[in-house]
Amino acid sequence: MAEYKEKPGEPISPFIQKFRIHFSAFDIYELTAKRKEGETGKMIQGTPPVLMDKNMEDKLFEKLRLENRNHLFYWFYNEGQKEFPLMVVKEDGIYFYSVDLELNLKRISEREFPAYISSEPELKTKIGIDGLALGLGGETKEKLEEEQRPEPEKLLILPQSLKHELEGYKEKSYEEKIEILWEFVKQGGKLKLTWEEGLPPATIEEFLFSEERKGRGDCTEFSILTYALGKELGLDVCVVSIRVAKAREDGFLEPIGHSFCLCKTAGGYYIIDGARFVYEFKKGELDDVVNSYAEEIFPEYHFLGAYYVSSENNQVKGLYMVEFGWAYRNMIWLNKALEYGYTADYVYFALAYFSYVAGEPPGVPLAYLDKINKKDELSLWLEGVLAIELSDLKRAEEIGLSLMKDHPEFAGGYWILEWAYETQGYPEKAEEIKKKIYEKWPKEHSK
Repeated sequence: MAEYKEKPGEPISPFIQKFRIHFSAFDIYELTAKRKEGETGKMIQGTPPVLMDKNMEDKLFEKLRLENRNHLFYWFYNEGQKEFPLMVVKEDGIYFYSVDLELNLKRISEREFPAYISSEPELKTKIGIDGLALGLGGETKEKLEEEQRPEPEKLLILPQSLKHELEGYKEKSYEEKIEILWEFVKQGGKLKLTWEEGLPPATIEEFLFSEERKGRGDCTEFSILTYALGKELGLDVCVVSIRVAKAREDGFLEPIGHSFCLCKTAGGYYIIDGARFVYEFKKGELDDVVNSYAEEIFPEYHFLGAYYVSSENNQVKGLYMVEFGWAYRNMIWLNKALEYGYTADYVYFALAYFSYVAGEPPGVPLAYLDKINKKDELSLWLEGVLAIELSDLKRAEEIGLSLMKDHPEFAGGYWILEWAYETQGYPEKAEEIKKKIYEKWPKEHSK
């Protein structure tokens, strides 16, 4: 059969297609597919025509666990095609598969898919597990790694002019130097800093003086700068990284990450959070101070896993690498963070999640999950998904029951349990869980 040929006027290379995906009236994404060099064909939304026999199509969507049939795409090469690369779009990410005419379905990685996929929200409404709808965020092509490379070795270098200015304060008392540090790093202080989220991570030099930034940054830039200035002044300063979450009305999680600095003194710690304009002293041990402050700034949230303390230069550089890794779904940079000694639980979770979405065998993400010290609901949710893929249905059932009991407002546990019952051949039990899902999240269930 003839291979797909571009229509007159269509560029042969690059061949770019755009699609719109609706999750609700307010969750609309534009997907872009850019065909990879050396590939032919095009992406089509829907089910391959040769699989559109009613029974076959139903079985395909059952295997994919996909309800919205507009969220399936296949790659068309030619009329005699016997195997189809598939792309499935869900609220927690984009997944790639291959299916043949006998409905043999297997996961493939995004590297094996014929096009680079990127997405952009048409409405800036967060979807899915907010910080984890990573398959729907950002460019996936390798070229991004060349365009935006982190430079950890330059991260903590203070400009000479700033170091010279600090020299005049080094003879001050310890308490006075903490106050001086605050005057430098607070919003609108000596350095005229401004908090702004959504910017790529920056070195101190870039944060303070680049034409693009001019003192604009998020909590990561503020805390890294505070750490470096505090060390230069001889203070006992560290960076604390926390992740908290709350369940939304639709049963998805809304995670938030934040970092700030602590200066240790006799009897307690000074909190120096320039991004949030917070400067206060709290008595007590480290756990008490961090927990108390987290409750103050995120009153409706709870900790995801454990907080992490970066008390030396390499760990702070690791934090910087993690920010890049999260932003660009880059496992090389996340692993680099581990080499720098930044071994926070959520780094291992990110590695597990990204490797799962990329289509790695279940053993790869499970190996990362095993390194987590304190598993939260997201880690358990992913472990449950992997247990089902490995046909360890009893383990999946245990995880689902545990999540429902300990985190009843998180929909992930219900879905894991319903999936486990259905796969084990217990339709009545699966139907009971479906009813509970519908009762708790009727709008989400009806999508």
